[in-house]
Amino acid sequence: MAGGMEIVREQRTNEVVLKVSGRLDGYWANHLAEAIHDVLREGVHNLRLNLSQTFYVSSGGIRILVEAYKEFVGVGGSLAIVYPSPSVKQVIELSGLGPLLFGGSAGGMTAAAEPQAERIETDGCVFETYSHEPSATLACRAAGRPQLLPQAGFSGRDCEILTLSKDVFALGLGALERAVVEIEYTGHTAHTLTTPQALTDNIRKARLVGYAVDDEELAPEVRCIAAPAEIPGARQFYAIGISGLNSRVVPARISMLAEQVGGAAEEFTRLFSGEDNAAAVVNIRQYGAVTKT
Repeated sequence: MAGGMEIVREQRTNEVVLKVSGRLDGYWANHLAEAIHDVLREGVHNLRLNLSQTFYVSSGGIRILVEAYKEFVGVGGSLAIVYPSPSVKQVIELSGLGPLLFGGSAGGMTAAAEPQAERIETDGCVFETYSHEPSATLACRAAGRPQLLPQAGFSGRDCEILTLSKDVFALGLGALERAVVEIEYTGHTAHTLTTPQALTDNIRKARLVGYAVDDEELAPEVRCIAAPAEIPGARQFYAIGISGLNSRVVPARISMLAEQVGGAAEEFTRLFSGEDNAAAVVNIRQYGAVTKT
């Protein structure tokens, strides 16, 4: 910023907040005026100016604020300054414009009263959390069609993009562990894993040995062996597997076949990493011939 101005926009449900940092003098006030007019042209009639990080305001800056206030009131909307810095608050109160620009709060919401965010970084994600009063209420609603959850009937048509303000948060399906646990899984055969505990145990075993075995879980007399592969750097995973009749994929061959499937998975990983692609293709074909059942 270096003595200039930075404007950060936040879209809320019924209003827009512009957080202005830096100097609000005759020159930079024109930049703020452009940002304010952009909001008005978009049809938004309620604007809040967060001036907690504005350390200087000139007469030219005040003129822009008053003109913007008149424009929003003229279309039946509102404009107010929230969380003014001490210097901004002092200048506006001395000019006698406090009752007009502070939205009836008499400048009571000072920068010190602005909710402070606690920044949390974990697993490559950054979260900002805000503390609320103990008496604050929380309203909840379901987005999309939750009735599809028990049947796992979601498709691409059910995806939607949500824009959330600071006072709204969303929980994805992964956070609803209890709801997922209560789903009744369909049993295709007598060997199908139909309980969360059985599925968890099976996943743990697969992680331990490096491969998974589907022992007649989807179809009678059919075994499948699969091993995980990945696209390096993309955090994307998939599986490579083989299947065959129990008479061919006998228990005594599972370890040997699993080793071959795992080798193919490693070759695919190397292929996607761009290392010796031609050799990887040859080796994958070789593994496919060996593991064919």
